[in-house]
Amino acid sequence: MPFKVNVSGKDELLATTARLKTFKAMRSSAIRAELLPPVRTARKEIRKAYKRTTLGRKFWGRRKRRGRVPRLMLKNRPISVRQETIETGVDVKGMAALIEEGGRIKQHRITGRPFLVWPGGRARVVVHPGMRVPKEPVGEGVLRRSEPNFRTGIESGLVKLARDLKLRK
Repeated sequence: MPFKVNVSGKDELLATTARLKTFKAMRSSAIRAELLPPVRTARKEIRKAYKRTTLGRKFWGRRKRRGRVPRLMLKNRPISVRQETIETGVDVKGMAALIEEGGRIKQHRITGRPFLVWPGGRARVVVHPGMRVPKEPVGEGVLRRSEPNFRTGIESGLVKLARDLKLRK
């Protein structure tokens, strides 16, 4: 889930620093340093949101489950600073991506240790027929709600960069 912010109103500072090669790294690091906390906060909020979804409650609910539980794989997307665009976000993989984009769980075997027990029967192995997972784009909504935090981070990074440039003149 990439999140792009078009920086307007700061064109002059971005254009100035884009022309000077030595300041490209300064600009990127200043913005990255200020954007990292909002991205981490958004990742935590996305993690909570996935745990509230229908399928997420089954996998990552409150109770500790026995057996293998798929990990909730969320990773910060690298912050890239280009001419007038700053891109960041949170990458989702595995079961979280399946919830975000929708799809299908394949047919698979469930093995009990020593048995699977349910009302009316028991077995050592059950073949699960698979299922369709409806699309629940929860991460996108969290990123949209976090947009003011991202903008604040970008602007404070640019303000710090402007201070550094004035000190170096």
